[in-house]
Amino acid sequence: MCFPRLSHKSILVALFGALFAGQAAAQPAIRDFVFRQFEGGPAWDTGQAARSGENLVFSFSISGLKTFETDKEEKKIRYEWTAQALDPKGVALAEPLSGKQEAEILPEDKDWIPKISGTLKLPDFLPRGSFHLAVSVRDVVADVSAKGEFPFPVSGPSIPSQDRFAIQDVRFFREESSTEPISPVAYRPGDTIWIRFQMSGFHGNSSKELHVRYGYELKNPTGKVVFSQTDALEARQSYFYLPAYLPAFLSFTPDSKVPRGEYAVILTAQDAVSGEQAQSEQKFRIE
Repeated sequence: MCFPRLSHKSILVALFGALFAGQAAAQPAIRDFVFRQFEGGPAWDTGQAARSGENLVFSFSISGLKTFETDKEEKKIRYEWTAQALDPKGVALAEPLSGKQEAEILPEDKDWIPKISGTLKLPDFLPRGSFHLAVSVRDVVADVSAKGEFPFPVSGPSIPSQDRFAIQDVRFFREESSTEPISPVAYRPGDTIWIRFQMSGFHGNSSKELHVRYGYELKNPTGKVVFSQTDALEARQSYFYLPAYLPAFLSFTPDSKVPRGEYAVILTAQDAVSGEQAQSEQKFRIE
C-alpha cells in the first residue's frame, strides 16, 4: 500500500491550523447562573418572582479564561464583567453593576474558576411581567467576551399598555388599614370614605421626573357638584426608571346629615410633565 508523501510546508500548515483552532476554541463562558433569595443564600424556588423595590441577588461563574505569566513566573487571569437589569422592552431598570479582577492561578488550583455575585435594587412600582438580567464578561488577556440573558419574573399589578395618562383600578375601603375593598360600595352617614387607585401612562422629561397632581369632585344624588378639590395632593420626584404606575389614595368624610342615596366621586389627575389630564367617575351609596 502506498501513502502520499507530505511536504514540510504541508506539515507546518497542518500544525499551525490545529494550534489556531485550539486557541479559537478557548472562549470565556458564563456558567452556573442562579438568582438567589439573599446574598449567599439558596437559589430561587421554582415559580419564585421578584417584587418592586426589593433586591435582586444573583451569582455565576466564569470559565475558559486565558492565563498569562508574570515576570515572577506567576500564572494569572484578568477579567471584567457587567450586569444590567432590563424591562421587557430592553429599557434599563437601574445603573449596571460591574467589576474587574486579576487573580493568580496556583498549581493546586488549576481547576479553579472565578465566582461572581451581585445585588441590584429593583425600582418601585414595576408592573407584572418578564424582565431579564443581561450579563457580559470579558477576558482581558485574550480580548474576547461572552454574553448571556437570564429572565426573571416580577409580580405586581397588571398595567394595560397605553399611550395616555390614565386613572385605573379604583377601589373603596372601609378603613385606612383595610386590605380588602368593600362590595357593594355603601357607607353609613358620617363614615369616612377611603379610595385607592393607580395612575399610569406617565411621560417623563429629560430628567426622568414624575410630577402629578390629583384630587376629586363630589356629586350628590341629584348630580350637583357639592364639593371640588382637584389639586388636593401632589407627587413630584425624579427616577432612574420611570414608574409604570403610581398608587394613590384619597379620603373624605361627608356630613352625617347628608341625604341618603347614590353619590358620585369624580377622581381627577394631571400629569404636569405632559399636561395630560385624566378622570374616573365612581358611584357609592350612603344608606
